[in-house]
Amino acid sequence: PNPSFAVVNVQKALLSFYRCSAAAVAAIGSGIHFPKATALRLTLSDLSFNAANINRVQESRSPTYESLIRAFLLHHPSTKSLEISFHPSKHGYTPIILPITVLPMLEVLTLSFGCWGELSFWKDTSFPATTFRIPPIRRLELIAVDLEEDWTSVRRWVERFFAQLTKQGDLDAFEMFTIFYVINRSLESIVAAEICTYLPVEKTSFYENR
Repeated sequence: PNPSFAVVNVQKALLSFYRCSAAAVAAIGSGIHFPKATALRLTLSDLSFNAANINRVQESRSPTYESLIRAFLLHHPSTKSLEISFHPSKHGYTPIILPITVLPMLEVLTLSFGCWGELSFWKDTSFPATTFRIPPIRRLELIAVDLEEDWTSVRRWVERFFAQLTKQGDLDAFEMFTIFYVINRSLESIVAAEICTYLPVEKTSFYENR
């Protein structure tokens, strides 16, 4: 295997993989990193897999996507701002758990999913309840085209996210929950009402463009 190559003096890095092979993404992710980067953006869309048949592809794609993201994040432990865009549309339903627990300094998390039902919450069954933690995120941003249709899918993840911050004692430091989407005032009222247990209205915001 090729040795890892560090690109120094880069503080913001963007890597976008569209219709690439999973093997190519793995090679690039392990072969290059930005040791001083504090802001990262990673896009994974329609990766191709080397499998004998479509059933095998469908069985393996979720853990493969997760391992690719995890390997990339492990190279950048100083990340404070992370944006992940996940659109494996040709593979159908591909639920993943974001491995951001490896980023202890993460403060801003921005997510864009082609299907919000694919965003799964972290599994903490292997950890004692007192030791499982997610990073002390201060800003959560969701980018969606039609969140009115998708809110039912993403709501449970959002609620568990804020419940976990509460459990950790990090909710008081949380600054802003922002949704970028096609403006719908009725949805804004629904979202605000459903997360009011965790956040006051002034800590939620909605924008049409980003």
